[in-house]
Amino acid sequence: MSLFMKQVFIPLLVSACLLSSCGKVITPKTEESIESPTTQQATETPTITIPQVVPTDVNKVEGTSTAKSYTAAEVATHKNGLSCWLILDNKVYDVTAFISKHPNDAILKGCGRDATQMFARHPESAKEMKAQFYIGELKS
Repeated sequence: MSLFMKQVFIPLLVSACLLSSCGKVITPKTEESIESPTTQQATETPTITIPQVVPTDVNKVEGTSTAKSYTAAEVATHKNGLSCWLILDNKVYDVTAFISKHPNDAILKGCGRDATQMFARHPESAKEMKAQFYIGELKS
């Protein structure tokens, strides 16, 4: 079994299965809203709400003084396909959600460490995209 399968694909598949069962809305019926079995329609469909994935702190903006700070040791604990944080130019990025969209598994080599030099070879479009994964500054 390849490293990609062990560290990325299988955990993502398990996560997707778990998340697919989340977000169902169950509304209890009051006595007034309970219909008799003869008046209920046979084709009722349940109401399902899909949870919205929102970053942990949507008010963070790359480079602002209100952003959280992380040590290199804290970043180093996020070093695999289940939780992948990168340091790029003394800023911390959580790119876990992007792993499955990355063209290859090379992104995993940067997890948990300073990947500034690796990222320098990326096209400008990738550099513009990185802001959406920003989670904080690197503490000195």
